[in-house]
Amino acid sequence: MLVKNLMESKVLQLTESYLKSLNKKSDTKLFSDIVAYTLNRVAPQYVSSSRGFLNKTFSNEGMQISADIHRIIDEAYHMVQRRDADKLDDTLPTITENGSYAIHPLIIGNIFYSSNFSRVENGTITAYKNGQIIKNYSSSFPNPFILSPYTPGRYIFGFEPEMVEDDSVLISHISLVSNVDGFEKHSTNITLEIECRYYTKSMIPLFSHQDVDNIYIS
Repeated sequence: MLVKNLMESKVLQLTESYLKSLNKKSDTKLFSDIVAYTLNRVAPQYVSSSRGFLNKTFSNEGMQISADIHRIIDEAYHMVQRRDADKLDDTLPTITENGSYAIHPLIIGNIFYSSNFSRVENGTITAYKNGQIIKNYSSSFPNPFILSPYTPGRYIFGFEPEMVEDDSVLISHISLVSNVDGFEKHSTNITLEIECRYYTKSMIPLFSHQDVDNIYIS
């Protein structure tokens, strides 16, 4: 049975639209801070079937919910701007030398207990590539990621830009290993197709985001 929180995709979409309306360039930290702030302030809406998904998506309350979320996103944006106004933001990576790079998208997902479909609140998820822990690009996106009761079942990874030989397409195989007390380690494999591009020194790479399938542990 598929369980989905409709608020997650709605907040992601509305945040993207909001920043575009301000003509803001893609800024991973700003985007992520707004999404986290907003998701912590809106009630989740879980559905467990395609019919439930459609009913919720096209219900009459949809426009009012979107308006409420938009107000919170606007509040989050101004809060983040005030917070960062007096300090240099050094959490985003810059390219250290000219060359071609693979920029992995932000990996965003959810983890549940398969017995009752509740969200996992304690434990870790670690991202590996070729048997090695993938280096995160800032402290805002730790690897391993520690699951928290404040954002239950939710995890997000951001990886350091990977230098490659040329600007061809890179097939990246990543393993997400969850470690939850009382359960055996669980591994989920994902494959990403990344279009590499050439960057010059001191450029700040732009990050997209990639939602991955839910993880269920048992």
